[in-house]
This record gives sequence, structure tokens and C-alpha cells, in this order.
Amino acid sequence: MPTRCCVTAILALVCLIMLSTVLAPAPPTQAHSTGAQPSTRIAPTHANTTASPLDRNVRSMAPGSQAVGAGQATTVAISGTLAYLGVDNFFTIVDISNPSNPSQIACEPLPWGITVVTDIDVVGSYAYLAVGLDGLLIFDVNDPTHPTLRGSFPIPIAPDPDLGVAKHIQVVDKLAYLAAGINSLQIIDVTDPTSPTLRGYVNATASSVQVIGNLAYVTNNYKGMGQLRIVDVSDPAHPVNRGFIELYAPEDVWVADNLAYVAMGDGELAIVDVTDPTSLSLRSHLAVFGSARTLQVVGAFAYITALNGGLNIVEVSDPAQPILRGSYATYANDAQVIDSRAYIAAGSNGLQSVDVSDAANPTLVNSFTPQECPNSIHAVFLPIVRT
Repeated sequence: MPTRCCVTAILALVCLIMLSTVLAPAPPTQAHSTGAQPSTRIAPTHANTTASPLDRNVRSMAPGSQAVGAGQATTVAISGTLAYLGVDNFFTIVDISNPSNPSQIACEPLPWGITVVTDIDVVGSYAYLAVGLDGLLIFDVNDPTHPTLRGSFPIPIAPDPDLGVAKHIQVVDKLAYLAAGINSLQIIDVTDPTSPTLRGYVNATASSVQVIGNLAYVTNNYKGMGQLRIVDVSDPAHPVNRGFIELYAPEDVWVADNLAYVAMGDGELAIVDVTDPTSLSLRSHLAVFGSARTLQVVGAFAYITALNGGLNIVEVSDPAQPILRGSYATYANDAQVIDSRAYIAAGSNGLQSVDVSDAANPTLVNSFTPQECPNSIHAVFLPIVRT
């Protein structure tokens, strides 16, 4: 009898709970009633709600999806006291005014389908992002705590997607020079950030570019074989090749004082005399640690990143005899040197700040792991891919 009473009581309690659930008021939902028009935009609270040409292609993530960060830091650009990072498919901004204690002030998910940021150039109040297979994104960073997507410029889908990647971006005088692999060097007018337009292109593979005056210095690396090419862009609609030199796996270029410093994927630094754009000559080359990826020349030193070789520091005061002075072991995708401090996009190690005032003994100052983006339903723009 006691057992039967207990069973009866339990069943009664279960029925009561089920009944209260059925009778309880339904929670609010975002479902649209019959005849209602679905919203074309679900904007974050800080978004600029003014209609723009982007609105015609806005979609939203499914409710409950999460924007997550803290992944691989792939590229970094420093402007003032801010570091602009690509972290997987997120655009992250970090305040480095106190290098020993950086703080993240923004994290913006990129449009759905974009998986990587390969390069960033910050000019004025805009950040220009090279985004791999998806070309170019333009963000308004006038308020760096709330970056706002203003425009995009997609690139064609290449027959071999691994080779048709936007890898490098430089913006000069309202023209964006986008090195887009086998999709060539594309010259894009960004006078109106909401509607970038193609002005011209160089019919050659492009891995990186640096523009100085009327000349664009372009590396092209096609399956290991490549060139450093000089292109006259005084008429952006009709660029003209002036000269080139054959190099093995050239990845990045930096030009100073009629010398082109080239990071090569086979693990070398090449220094090329470009005094005569029609007749380039190799001055010297030097083996470095790892597969060279990017470089920057500051004063008498070249700072070269290598995925598996860290940050190489090479003295180039005598271009005919460069000397490897020091290195810092880390996973280095990209770096920018400001005031004897190297800021390294170090993959899963995040943003690393390294003191390079003593080239022979670079020292870690701080390692900052980007935080996850806040969980949210986020409006995203799907680029239209040209065919």
C-alpha cells in the first residue's frame, strides 16, 4: 500500500508540472505573423542603421549561433596606439597605448563564408582588409570601438582556389592595390568606400605589392617560381610593365633607397638594385630561419617573419653583405615594427610584443590573446562573386 501511494503521488506531481507548462504563456519569439514582411537587416546595437548599398545583400546568422574569436592571429597593422588584427574570420582592434598591458576594444565578425584576413592597411579613418578568396573589405574605423563595414570588392573564383587569393593590400591616393594571386594585381578606386570600382589590373600573378610614386613593385610566386616586377601605374587604367628579375618563391617586398628587399619562401632574403626599373640586378641574398613570409625595413635592419622560423632580424647597412643579427622563436604570420617594438601576429599565440632594441637579443614584452567576440545575432554581407 505505501508503495502504491508513492507511485500515485509521483504521477500526480508529473501531471501537474505538464499542465502548468501547457498553460504557461509562451515566451516572446522573433517569428513573423502571417502577412508580415521579414526584416532585411538584424543590426548590432552599435551599427549605423542608415541605409546603404550594403543592405541589398544582408543576411543574418541563425538565432543562437555564436561569434567566437581567440583563434589564429594572421596579420597585424599598427596605426597610432591601435593594433588592427585579423584573427581567423574576425576583425579585432587592440589598444596598445600601454604595450605592457594591451586591451581589446573591438571584435567584429566578418561576413558569412569569409574564413581569413590575409592583410590589413589602415589609411585615415578606414581599414582595408584583404580577405583571401573573397577579395577586399572596407571598414570605417573612425570610432575604433565600433568598426562598421562600408563596402567590399570580390575577386573572381580562380580555377585553383589556392592560387587565386587576395594576399596583400596597399592604399595610396584613394587607390587600393590588391595583390590577388593568379587574379593579378587589381587597382581599385576606393574614393567611395561603399562602391569600390576596378580601375585597372596588371596581367601577372601577384603575391605582394608596394607602391612608391608612379611605380608598383610586385612579387609574383606561382608554385615556387616567380619574379619581382616593376610596373608603371601613372595611368592606373593602363599599367605598364617596366622590368623584372627572376626569383625563387618571392613572397613579400619592401623598397627603400632604390633597393628592393624580398622575402622568399625558400628561406632567404634577396636584395635587388632597382635604380633602373628596366634593368634589375641582384645585389645579395642571405639564408634566414624558416620559410620567409613578410618583411619590413626600418633603419639599418630588415625584420622578416617566417611561419616556422619566427622573427628574423637582419642588418642591411651594407646591402652587399647582409648579416643575420638575431631572431625570436615564435610562429610568425606577420609583424610590424614601431619604435624598437615588433608587434607579431603569432597564430595561436595571439599578438606578441617584442623589444628589438637589441637586435641580438629580442625580448618578449607581452603576449596578448584576443578575446572571443560577444555572442550575438550579427548582420553580415554576402559579397557578390563576379564570374
